[in-house]
Amino acid sequence: MRRCAGQLARGALSLARAAAVAPADGPPPAAQALMASAMRSAARYPGASQAAWQRWSHCSCSGDLSLPPPQKVLVEYAPAEVDSFIAFADAVEDEFQGIMVDGVEVEGPGVFEVRLEDGQTIYSRAAEGGAGGVALQLPAYTDLFDRLRQAGLQAAA
Repeated sequence: MRRCAGQLARGALSLARAAAVAPADGPPPAAQALMASAMRSAARYPGASQAAWQRWSHCSCSGDLSLPPPQKVLVEYAPAEVDSFIAFADAVEDEFQGIMVDGVEVEGPGVFEVRLEDGQTIYSRAAEGGAGGVALQLPAYTDLFDRLRQAGLQAAA
């Protein structure tokens, strides 16, 4: 955590220099406050920075190609969408052998969200115009399968 805070402070100093704002006494006050806050957090929660790094490093956006592809699809659905969830889960498990689909029933009208275990959102009814209780039809499964493949999902070996 201290190393990250130091890097943030150095980055802020570099940005200040690039903007021709030369601080007289080291990093700008905002960077100093951020670094002090990060150090206090690191002192209180010594393992937090490592845990955060581990979570980040398992995200596909981290660029670490040595990580295995996702093995789980997570679906949040409204109580009225149970049948849609079951049909989608069965279709995904047929298309991607060995992949597990987990579902969580959440309150809210028309909720249906598909994510990978690393947090990538594949489909969100609310984001695609179905918010406010208006339940849109799910896209064709072939479209959702294409989105899953683009996000790195593949049949388990």
